[in-house]
Amino acid sequence: MAGGVSAEQVAYYVDLLKKVRETPDWKSFLETGRSTRRLERKGIRDWVAREEARHILLMREAGFWRDEVPRRAGRSLARRR
Repeated sequence: MAGGVSAEQVAYYVDLLKKVRETPDWKSFLETGRSTRRLERKGIRDWVAREEARHILLMREAGFWRDEVPRRAGRSLARRR
């Protein structure tokens, strides 16, 4: 969460997420919708790089991404060592 939030705000979201985790839908998602495949370090880097490129393409097509590269670009997990 952002800095400066109140204890009441934190408690609200903690309670909300607890309720979500207890729903049958969430439990079903964890059992069937989530990948149980583990990726090793290189696999994770490759996956992040592919997903980053895919998201940039989708954002460009939707008109949300300009051709200029943001200052933080290039600092994804895929490019860290």
